[in-house]
Amino acid sequence: GTHRVVLNSPGAPQTVNFQDPGSTTSDSHFQDLEIANTGGGVTFATNAFVNGARSITSATTASGPGTVIVAGDLTTAAGSAVTVTGLNLAGAMAVSGSLSPGTTTFTGAGQSIQPGLAYVNMTVTGTPLASGATALSGNLTISGGTLNLNGQVVTVAGTFATSGTGTLTMQNPADRLTVSGNVTFNGGNTNTLLTAGVLEVGGDFSQASCCTSSPHFAASGTHRVVLNSPGAPQTVNF
Repeated sequence: GTHRVVLNSPGAPQTVNFQDPGSTTSDSHFQDLEIANTGGGVTFATNAFVNGARSITSATTASGPGTVIVAGDLTTAAGSAVTVTGLNLAGAMAVSGSLSPGTTTFTGAGQSIQPGLAYVNMTVTGTPLASGATALSGNLTISGGTLNLNGQVVTVAGTFATSGTGTLTMQNPADRLTVSGNVTFNGGNTNTLLTAGVLEVGGDFSQASCCTSSPHFAASGTHRVVLNSPGAPQTVNF
């Protein structure tokens, strides 16, 4: 539908609180949500589901301990700031303000990850593509789907890990994933997915045990791993 809730207090902060949040007809949720508050921002005290689009149309803040799960697109105005504990996004991004949730999770198909934002931790369960230089101050986890570097540079200050069915796709010579911490491959089959580019590892490298028909790490072609810790020994474990 097209139902829209607009949070637009001109003189006071606003709080969102759901006792039974969810996306189904048995749960409570927004369809479209617009944040136009100019009186101190909006706090998400609990998780909140937005089954349509979420927009921030004023220079305000969206903060709080809740995770906001957005099934549609996200647009934000210049001067706005998104600092909620979690943001799950299935649609497109058009962020003109700042965006630094504790964890940003990409759940959609073929999403473009907007570059130049202050990502902290990032989780992938869909099939997003990097669209420019992207930096994380925390960890990168692929627990489902695949992250395609798409000829871009992704820099991770923390750790990198795949798990479940998650995979990393590096098929462009310009692909570069630079990880300061440990790298662990414990996800899906990477045969034919790691054929080009460079993976730089600043910590230890581990590939968890698996069966021969589903190797978690199986690079080929011109793909290259660089173990480049500047000040500590490194361990490789297959």
